[in-house]
Amino acid sequence: MAMFFLTTTFNDHRLLIMTFFIVALFIMMTFLFMTFLIMTFFIMVFLLVIFFVMIFLVMIFLIMILLLMVYLIVYFLQ
Repeated sequence: MAMFFLTTTFNDHRLLIMTFFIVALFIMMTFLFMTFLIMTFFIMVFLLVIFFVMIFLVMIFLIMILLLMVYLIVYFLQ
């Protein structure tokens, strides 16, 4: 296919230029799509990490409040 395009003798290499542009566009689009996918993947991972860290902090906060309650109950009941 490529050899056909290279060996065709036009007065102006319209077909060759068009195929070159199409191939360049295809490569650019695939590159952009891959970068987009990679960026969305990294953003998703980042959001998941933030989500789990927030859950972890809330759990620690709740455990602290529970311990404080237990401490106060023990303090008042003694």
